[in-house]
Amino acid sequence: MVSGVAVGSWLRDRLPEHHLNDQAISVIKSGVGLLSTLAALILGLLISTAKISYDSTASQLNQISSDLVLLDQLLSEYGPPADGAREALRQQSAALANGIWAPASQLGHHAFVASDAWKRFSATIYQLPNATEQQRQFRKQIDEVINRGAQARLHLYTDSGSTLPVPFLVLLIFWLAVIFASYSILGAINPTVMVFVGLFALSAASALFLIAELNTPFSGLLKLPETQISQALSPLSR
Repeated sequence: MVSGVAVGSWLRDRLPEHHLNDQAISVIKSGVGLLSTLAALILGLLISTAKISYDSTASQLNQISSDLVLLDQLLSEYGPPADGAREALRQQSAALANGIWAPASQLGHHAFVASDAWKRFSATIYQLPNATEQQRQFRKQIDEVINRGAQARLHLYTDSGSTLPVPFLVLLIFWLAVIFASYSILGAINPTVMVFVGLFALSAASALFLIAELNTPFSGLLKLPETQISQALSPLSR
């Protein structure tokens, strides 16, 4: 956008006056109006898509957190035979939090596999006795919660890649550069104009920054808090 202003100023100083007559200015204004409308539509679409993805990720984390607490409660009611499973659940929960908030460079470059902590937890669940009807009912509920949590974790993994459509973003930046170049061509550049053009550019850039941040929910300024998992761990350690 700043480069667009610079290019526009450069062109204005070098174009012959008859190239900027009333008819030419009218055509430029019409084209800029069209580009402004298209840019606004694309910008709104990108922000909406990024916000939906961000909210979906937050919802999945809430589901995982609540399932951890519910699972620990069910294991607690199961009785002493489930003490080992509760301890394994604590270890699995810590590994889960570390995996979710892993550096972005580690995401999306390997197949989804069960962690060692998850395998240990699963083994303790399989060893729970099913001698009484009450134990069988608890085991059924535990299996349902585990399956629901596993599905939410898998959704997080499959959605971990950025949903930001790069071609749209590149095209939008190009359109914005053209729009800002037109400001320099059509209007006289003075300190007041430069200040407001700078504010316009900053506003547009902040919208692009917001889109980028919403597409990286586990890092950056809009990073989802790890407490969504770590707060679920607190009651498990008691």
